[in-house]
Amino acid sequence: MQITIEFHGVLERLAGAASMSLIVADGAVVADALELLTQKAPNLVDTVERSACAIGDSLVSRSDSLSHGARLALLPPVAGG
Repeated sequence: MQITIEFHGVLERLAGAASMSLIVADGAVVADALELLTQKAPNLVDTVERSACAIGDSLVSRSDSLSHGARLALLPPVAGG
């Protein structure tokens, strides 16, 4: 099934794009998509490991299921000062 990963913050710069389409297996969970993403873009590994994930307006865990056409947003940690 096809999903879209949306990159926010520093992830957009590291990925060189605002989003990326991925084909994941039926029954895939968020962790499966992130594993595939980091295989395709190893430079994202460190930031993806610390990023929150959201679908729509809800944060999701890495064990949550994905559905065809899902738009998974990656939200990197932020710091203020």
